[in-house]
Amino acid sequence: MFTQRIPTPHPARLLLGVALLLAFVLVSGCDTGLPDIEAESISPAIPADSKLRHGHLLERATYAAPRVAAEIRSRKGSAAPTANSGTGEDELGDGEYVGLIIGLDTYKVLSRYGEMDPYKVISRYEYDNVFDGLSVWVSEEIVAQLIIDLSLNDEIEWIEPDIEVQLHPFGIREVSATGTESVSWGTLVSGESDAPHNKVDLFVMDTGISTDDVKLESAYDFTSNTDGSAPDIDGHGTHIAGIAAGLANQRGIRGVAPGAHVHALRVLTGQETDDGGPVDLSKAIAAVEHVVSYKLQKPGRPVVLNMSLGAEVGTSEYNALDEAVVAAIENDVTVVIAAGNAGIDASTVTPAHVHEAIVVGAYDQANQFASFSNYGATVDILAPGVDIMSLDHDSDDLVLMSGTSMAAPFVAGAAAAFLAENKNATPAQVEALLVESARSGIAGVPSGTTDRALDVLALTNDHDLLWLTRYALASGGDIAIENEIKVTSITGGNANIYTSGQLSIAAGTQARIDGFGYYAGSFSGDASVFRPRYNPTDLPVVMQQDPLELPSFQAQNYQHVASQQSSGTVRISGEQIQLGTAEAPVVWYVEGDLVLEDASITGYGVILVGDDLFVEQGSAIESASDTHATIAIYAQDDVRIRGHFDAHAFAQDQLSVDNEVRVVGGLAALGQVSLRADASITYAPLAQELLQALRRGQ
Repeated sequence: MFTQRIPTPHPARLLLGVALLLAFVLVSGCDTGLPDIEAESISPAIPADSKLRHGHLLERATYAAPRVAAEIRSRKGSAAPTANSGTGEDELGDGEYVGLIIGLDTYKVLSRYGEMDPYKVISRYEYDNVFDGLSVWVSEEIVAQLIIDLSLNDEIEWIEPDIEVQLHPFGIREVSATGTESVSWGTLVSGESDAPHNKVDLFVMDTGISTDDVKLESAYDFTSNTDGSAPDIDGHGTHIAGIAAGLANQRGIRGVAPGAHVHALRVLTGQETDDGGPVDLSKAIAAVEHVVSYKLQKPGRPVVLNMSLGAEVGTSEYNALDEAVVAAIENDVTVVIAAGNAGIDASTVTPAHVHEAIVVGAYDQANQFASFSNYGATVDILAPGVDIMSLDHDSDDLVLMSGTSMAAPFVAGAAAAFLAENKNATPAQVEALLVESARSGIAGVPSGTTDRALDVLALTNDHDLLWLTRYALASGGDIAIENEIKVTSITGGNANIYTSGQLSIAAGTQARIDGFGYYAGSFSGDASVFRPRYNPTDLPVVMQQDPLELPSFQAQNYQHVASQQSSGTVRISGEQIQLGTAEAPVVWYVEGDLVLEDASITGYGVILVGDDLFVEQGSAIESASDTHATIAIYAQDDVRIRGHFDAHAFAQDQLSVDNEVRVVGGLAALGQVSLRADASITYAPLAQELLQALRRGQ
């Protein structure tokens, strides 16, 4: 079965399915020359040099045939095909099946076909938003041989068991409804926001949502592949949605970000049994794919994903679900994950050990760390998680639940509230500001665990400068590309261009842009120069969008933050200027112009320029990191770049590249952005230490 995407995947991709997997072991007459392997001992029979990851979990990925048959029955009649559509699932017999997730380059194997037994390997999902790969059911009698044979194929990157993940419930008891709007103690102590939350999308991956007390925009049921409906028969997902985004409508519960656009992703039925379809890694990955696809189509809308589920896997090494979460974050989805309720170190819990995500532990009304909460260095922030009141799924009553599942949506709601007013902040920036603004003082935290608790009100400081770090090129006016240009990303993801005006590429220009072109006005030029790295659903590479909401930068507003100040115009000739370090970045305020002539600047710092910035030929601004831009420059008027430039730059007026240069960072202007000379632009995220430096003294 292949996961439904937005829009429907290209038909050619649906041809692959099971054929690839059986090309080596099930083709008529094929002899691999390898010994037969008995099903009774799967893991020891697989060589240590195979491409199997997390082999210690194979037993947990083994399921009885009725479980597989139940999944097939649930999907019949859906638009997404299965490998044995039109056949009887009773042919599966009474044996066992092993779930596998396989990473590969699908385009290299489209020609590998052969005769196959549809009851030995059953295709489930194909992935190409988060990584290239697919998931399958494999009859236990052939799984070891299949792993060995696939490991011999250099087009297969890895194979791993498809284990179950679970909810993080702890306890529940009903509370009588008051008939009026209520606010949980968690919201009272963490704070709430009155921002226009309808500008933010909040995806809740859980048991579904059944309530009219949140603004439910869409629903998809991954347990039955049903679009438009994701009913909650358990209550867990509805409870979470209320905490994060319950409406301010004088009834029910009021959430942290009332009115945020909520999307239900039902990956658990709430009645998980061996034959009822628990959520596997593969199903959760398909839901993450769904979110990434949505974000690619709506790049201007902030997206938050809440995940209150997980599994202990005995290792901190990332698995397929973890890599999918990282891919979502790289595509500007802010991901919030419950740490889990086993009272263990979260470093061995998927997906809670994903460092790039915002991982949430729990505390109680006495400001004590919850005894059930997972802990450790991977936990980023704490939030209320004991006796949290929120919505019920099948009545007007309010109920109490406890768990890190309840703590996570407080943080997800706070992220949505912040993004409602800072829509172009990156996931890393959201995490950094949530953690930095959190209050310390939660008692009883285990060693190595944060004691900082969510504080929504502390997020209300001015963050106008954050938005520019999200795009390779951004403009509140027009973007004009007139010469040969290459735009890529240091992270390997998309390097997008976004303009509120016209996007124009001169005729005959030799260009390659590894991202999408987004414009609000008009587009002229050759669209084929846009080649996004993430575009599996064949979205148009150039798309019209709403205008960017850009701030008006005033350098003097940040003068009080500066650790170093210069009056008038500053001209640097033949010198090397060393800014600060990661531990102590410099904020330098220049009252007039800043001109570099055969000079260089390096280190960590923010430069606030009262007038124009000129980086002349022979000059260089050099980053102190290979993975991030460690210098950000904000100019009150124009920016002109004619020398090497490892930094993020924002111009209140116009920005131009007038010489053959290499840029590592991101370029943005409230007015026009012009590339008049050959240039190589490699997008690099901004070092988070600079954000902390800017916020000092605000």
